[in-house]
Amino acid sequence: MNPSLAVPGELPADGGTSLTEQATVLSVHVGVPRTRKTADGTSWRSAIFKETVGQAYASRSGLAGDRQANLRFHGGPDKAICCHASEHYPRWQQLVGQPIPPGGFGENLTTRGWSEDMACIGDVVRIGAALVEVSQPRVPCINVARRWESPELLAEVARLGFAGFYLRVLEEGDVTAGDAILLQKRRHPRFSVLRVNEILFGDGRSDEALLELIGLDELAGEIKNRASRLLTR
Repeated sequence: MNPSLAVPGELPADGGTSLTEQATVLSVHVGVPRTRKTADGTSWRSAIFKETVGQAYASRSGLAGDRQANLRFHGGPDKAICCHASEHYPRWQQLVGQPIPPGGFGENLTTRGWSEDMACIGDVVRIGAALVEVSQPRVPCINVARRWESPELLAEVARLGFAGFYLRVLEEGDVTAGDAILLQKRRHPRFSVLRVNEILFGDGRSDEALLELIGLDELAGEIKNRASRLLTR
């Protein structure tokens, strides 16, 4: 992970303006659990295989038509919508040696101009008719490696901190491919998703940083618990 990207420097603190000139939803994806087999014949079940749709209704429990296979690690209000930046895909494609289409990481929204270094915990954002809030980083998932048959991919995602992030839905409504991503409120400019990853998984860990994370009201409980466990070691 690159600590120099950890704290956004020129994003507005408030006001409903675009995060960048091109901060948009590139595509929308939903899917249901499917059972697949790895090369050695091992069966696995996941909803990582998404279909692209033009529009989906965002409720507090997620996008209409989207389901999760393992409710222990996926789904729920703090993980209603998963985002992944389109800017990462050329790197992933080069690593696995094959095309990876938008939605290929199992995300619901593939974004342009909104990545882990741009999104901060507690950011309130308008996307189409929905009002959403950045709740937590996405922890790298083994199913990404399974889908693309590349353990190296999972390791690189974890190393860079580019796994994506989750949104909770504050106001329900339709989200549509092409929607602008408009920042309404920024509460914690020092805690980009990338910096949270650096604190939890990289070289940015300290007791002080972990205590600050635990104190962020908008951070999902799952991540607070992870920070608490690290603090007590």
